[in-house]
Amino acid sequence: MVFTLKTLIDACVRKRGRLKHKDLDKRTVYEELWRAVNEWMQKRFLTTKKGLRIAQLGEWNWESYRAFVGKVGHGSYKGRRRPFFQLSDQFARTYRIQLRKAVKPPKLAKCEELNISKIAIKFSTMLSKDMVFSGLRDIVTRIGEAVTAGQEVAIAFCLGVLHSKDRRITFQFDPQIMPIPRQLGAAQEVIMQEAPQGPALEDLQEREHQEEASHWRRKLWRRCGSRRRRNVRVCKDGR
Repeated sequence: MVFTLKTLIDACVRKRGRLKHKDLDKRTVYEELWRAVNEWMQKRFLTTKKGLRIAQLGEWNWESYRAFVGKVGHGSYKGRRRPFFQLSDQFARTYRIQLRKAVKPPKLAKCEELNISKIAIKFSTMLSKDMVFSGLRDIVTRIGEAVTAGQEVAIAFCLGVLHSKDRRITFQFDPQIMPIPRQLGAAQEVIMQEAPQGPALEDLQEREHQEEASHWRRKLWRRCGSRRRRNVRVCKDGR
């Protein structure tokens, strides 16, 4: 059985957690909390194009990189941005998820930490700060328990779906929210498959480095060739 968003809410309601409120139904509170957090994520990530971080779970951000555009010998490198997800060290340590260190740290946009007061005041009319704090910890705990148990996880966020299988966590961004450019489709799929420390990102970065090195080798070869031709002309004139 796949551990979905509905399963997550059911587990939070059924199991004993930190959230306690006598006047409101627990399911209503968890569903309102999930809606408010995702509304904040959507506004921060899509409207302002900035990163966001939920310390107990992970970071969603925009990574800046350079891609070669145009024909070989006539093109140039242009700045590009792509969505980025990284599982938090706190979550990895708590639930013993092994993370691989990135070979080259990515260039990321400015990141905002989730603010409990902001969620309670600006994005909800029924949640208190204590309810946001306790409810969010319960949600992350249930996700961690499902991952640790080796369950297949597919939890829908406003930005995409959090997947887990055999304790391997990935985040698949929604292509309808962030369309994948045709020329960058393959690279985008690689970056989405796992937190960017994985080997897929290393292969992608290595490919980009090779393309850039090849570009500069061709440029240097043309310069050296023109110098050799000038030297030949000088020798002929000297004779």
